[in-house]
Amino acid sequence: MLALNIINKNFTQLLTQPLEYDQAAPLLFLVVEKVSANTFGSTEYALRLFPFLCGVLSLFLFYRLSKLCLTPKAVPIALGLFAIAGPVIYYSSEVKPYSSDVAVALLLSCAAVYCVSREVSTREYIAIGLLGFASIWLSHPAVFVLTGIAVSIACV
Repeated sequence: MLALNIINKNFTQLLTQPLEYDQAAPLLFLVVEKVSANTFGSTEYALRLFPFLCGVLSLFLFYRLSKLCLTPKAVPIALGLFAIAGPVIYYSSEVKPYSSDVAVALLLSCAAVYCVSREVSTREYIAIGLLGFASIWLSHPAVFVLTGIAVSIACV
């Protein structure tokens, strides 16, 4: 149903009108999907490209986060379990923003661990703040992830 909205609506309609068939998606996700459909054609592969790339990116982000948070012996186990997680694999092949939600949550978590683990300059804080702002346009759950990160950092 989301794919039908992406294919049948132009950019203006996607960004200003409610989606049909009771669908919802972040605006930046819709824009990326529309660009992909316009560039590569309105095929299933073109529409599934971005979720697939987010799924692959999630593996690298999870690896990075694991290295920051776990012992060296636990990293391959955690990465292996993440790599074979059924929902992560499934949602990386579907035209829905769920795999981008995972990638954004992992990226924000990596940024948070980076901030807590070392001295961060003002420029880096601004860059991380802009990352947080942009993440809201790509992932609806990013608001909750950012809130959790803010509360965690405030408590430390």
